[in-house]
Amino acid sequence: MRNAGLVVVAGLSVLSAAGCAGEEVEDQSAAALEAGGTQTDVLAGNTTLKFLPPGATFGAPRTAAVVPATRTLSLFYPKAGQSSDGLCWQGLTSDAAGNLYPVASGSIVKLDHAANIINGKDDQHFFATGGNSNWAVLDEPVKKLFSAVALEVRSAPFKVGAKFSTLITGLESFGEAVAVGRGPLAGSLLVTDSGASRVFRVTLQPLAIKTFSSSSLLDTPEAIASAPDGTLYVINVGNRLDPQGRSLLKITAAGKVSVFAKSTSTDARRMVAVDSEGTVFWSSATGIDRFKPDGTRLSPLPAPTDQGGGFLNPMGAAFDAADNLYVVDNFGCKRIYKYTEH
Repeated sequence: MRNAGLVVVAGLSVLSAAGCAGEEVEDQSAAALEAGGTQTDVLAGNTTLKFLPPGATFGAPRTAAVVPATRTLSLFYPKAGQSSDGLCWQGLTSDAAGNLYPVASGSIVKLDHAANIINGKDDQHFFATGGNSNWAVLDEPVKKLFSAVALEVRSAPFKVGAKFSTLITGLESFGEAVAVGRGPLAGSLLVTDSGASRVFRVTLQPLAIKTFSSSSLLDTPEAIASAPDGTLYVINVGNRLDPQGRSLLKITAAGKVSVFAKSTSTDARRMVAVDSEGTVFWSSATGIDRFKPDGTRLSPLPAPTDQGGGFLNPMGAAFDAADNLYVVDNFGCKRIYKYTEH
């Protein structure tokens, strides 16, 4: 039996609160991810922008960088003799030693660097339990795992047999994913609340929670990733019952929000990750789109082909110390792909 994980349909209305000062800005350099042809977007103020496919130009503007992919794709888990059935994996985090920690509907599994399940084999004896969320993140310096669900942020000691408990309450509707703050946001957690369409900041010392962004650009935010300079990238999943595409938002450490990239397709657009150089990775059915921090689009990484052609529902991603990228495809149940850095 396969369990596709927690599926929560959050409130679909968009908050129109002004949010932090100066944060509602459409990034006019955002890359449109329409497959083929020129896409036209009408933005606030009736400003019309056209987005060209890679290689095309408007004359002398910035062009897409044609940089060959420098990562090779392989199936990390399952290997021969390993099962992909059972309680399916959603989120993913990692430690400095190269171990991976998939999230199985709130319980944490541990895999070593060779893809052997150390804790959580056959959905028993998990590394940690009680996260109650599709996502979790490890903050190794403070030796804790963090997750978010409903109105609370939860934590667990980073040790075998740990159990999550409430760290702090104060979310407004439904907590989704958590990122560890970096750069100016170090020492804090950033949490998406899909129902309230907000991002919250939790400071750890002293422990406190407050709204970090309530921008009207936020529309049912889910996955969140943190860049080395403190910039956040958040995926808007929008109205799940009447899909209108997806957008990837960029939130500076000062709280300024802009649209970083868009896609009219909703397929497989639920994973975002940022490597040690600040390169942004956003999943799609046909591969993984890559961007420089300034929005310049790089050549995409290929999609897997072992499930009939492309990603199905990638949700979690993590890097090891060598900046190799690992991606969980939830509809493959227990399935992780590795993009090896060269």
